[in-house]
Amino acid sequence: MSVELDPTVALGESVPVIRRIASSRGAQMIVLALAVGALAWTWAGGEGGAEMVRQRFGLWAAAVLVLLQASITVTPFPDEVIGFANAMAYGFALGALFNWIGWMIGSFIEYVVARRTACDFGILPETTSPRLQWLLRRFPPGHPIFLILARQVPLAGHVVNSWAGIFRVPLWRFAWTAALGHIPGSLAISALANGLVSWLG
Repeated sequence: MSVELDPTVALGESVPVIRRIASSRGAQMIVLALAVGALAWTWAGGEGGAEMVRQRFGLWAAAVLVLLQASITVTPFPDEVIGFANAMAYGFALGALFNWIGWMIGSFIEYVVARRTACDFGILPETTSPRLQWLLRRFPPGHPIFLILARQVPLAGHVVNSWAGIFRVPLWRFAWTAALGHIPGSLAISALANGLVSWLG
């Protein structure tokens, strides 16, 4: 005996969910951030790199590159490519500084978006599953050691920013730990880029 499911039931149950997602400011911010980041990635590739941006925009090029870095940071695209280009165009110190600023802005965007999305959907630490609560006790998202050290793992910055936003880590703690956590990567990318310039030169 076969049982046929009424498609209108499934559709009726899914419509409120779809409507809730569509009306969520957090979800809208996610779509906007990804769209802007994708456009920034495409535009940066079309411009021919940081040196071409520098020649085209002059004194404003640094601000343009920082905003490009921040926009691409919130996407799956490899923002290290922009970081390398910044350092090769501006040298070790300025390149590291611009990358650090860009990554900081991107981190704040991800934090705010994740926090807003969690609020829209009522995600609270106390309402999570027992297994997730156990994980949160082992790896508390608001602990400074986690916020700083986990960021050093490749691609984990997205997780740290989102985790901190979802579980409402205080903004000041998130800010100073992100500031410290981005220093090693900024220096490493700049050093590698300038080492490559010296080697090629």
